[in-house]
Amino acid sequence: MPYVRQGRRPPNLRAPDFRGVSAMFISSPEKVVSTTDDMLRLRESAFAIDMFVVATTWVGLFDHLVASPGPRAAVCKALNIHARPADTMFTLLLSWGLLVEDDHGLRPSALALDHMVAGSANDLRPYYASLKERAGVQDLLYVLQSGHSRTWEARHAGKSEAGNAKEEWTDLMRRPDFARYYTAVMDSRGAVLAPDLARMLQVPGARLLDVAGGSGIYSSAIVARHADVSVTVLERPPVDDVARWHIDQRGLVDRIDVIGADMFADPLPEGFDTHLYTHILHDWTLESGAVLLRKSYAALNAGGQVAIYSAHLDDDKAGPAPVAEYSVLMMYLYEGRCYSVAEMRSLMEQAGFVDIQVSHGIGWRSLITGRKA
Repeated sequence: MPYVRQGRRPPNLRAPDFRGVSAMFISSPEKVVSTTDDMLRLRESAFAIDMFVVATTWVGLFDHLVASPGPRAAVCKALNIHARPADTMFTLLLSWGLLVEDDHGLRPSALALDHMVAGSANDLRPYYASLKERAGVQDLLYVLQSGHSRTWEARHAGKSEAGNAKEEWTDLMRRPDFARYYTAVMDSRGAVLAPDLARMLQVPGARLLDVAGGSGIYSSAIVARHADVSVTVLERPPVDDVARWHIDQRGLVDRIDVIGADMFADPLPEGFDTHLYTHILHDWTLESGAVLLRKSYAALNAGGQVAIYSAHLDDDKAGPAPVAEYSVLMMYLYEGRCYSVAEMRSLMEQAGFVDIQVSHGIGWRSLITGRKA
């Protein structure tokens, strides 16, 4: 995929011949999995097909839109589904070329009309309906109707120290065993992505704060590339101790230190030229993201910058398909979803940041930076 290597935004993949997990069912002379980007997409699209089954079988989205095309809010109200997960469903189907959105709202594409509505000549709904009882489909139906994430409760049910079978993700992260496990998971992904982030990031000044920086994998890549920069990782206990261990293992304790603090409950430390958020804001609601960006603006040095690194949707929230697929996973496990560049730009400008810049890297990731005047 040369457009990724050159740092340009991948084109929206809105035709049904997109690459990835869902393309496993499409005959092609090319190998479906041939790049690092593809390997990331295999994992990050894990919930996309289940969401399609929910939309097709349980919700009856396409049949509804044939009779009543309309804006997203009206569709949510008519189908009794929650706006946040529905947003990821609409974006997914737009990116796959199965929905069309214009001034009149959402409606099925020609391909969807041919295969996914009652009375169509090539109706595939019964074929997909055979998957409707899958556990993953049932879970996504619950999230779509309730708006509540499923977090990591299924895997870790019954392991709560308080005896509660359901723990929120933030509660689980207070347990040392889960904190070590989850941080190692994110460290694995970061080892692939961090060098590319370090390549894109320009650091004004000498001090960078890696907010909720996990294992410090992104900080490690930054100090390796920028010899004149020192980094502080801010993490909530007990993850701060996990970060210290990883940083020590990399031999970087003289370049990276760790502060134990809660980014929401505690003030962000002053005296830094850059605040970096890597795969953080998409875990939370837009309102929570706005809180963090206002705190960053207040704490940063004059002329400093905030840098947001994540998988971002295009401004029209109709792709790229890999990010739309990933957004379903984010919505399912956490309180947030993948946000568009336009949504991030709006939050940053509301906080006071100016000179918003966007760079595109590997794995459909983007770096969005803004400067404190």
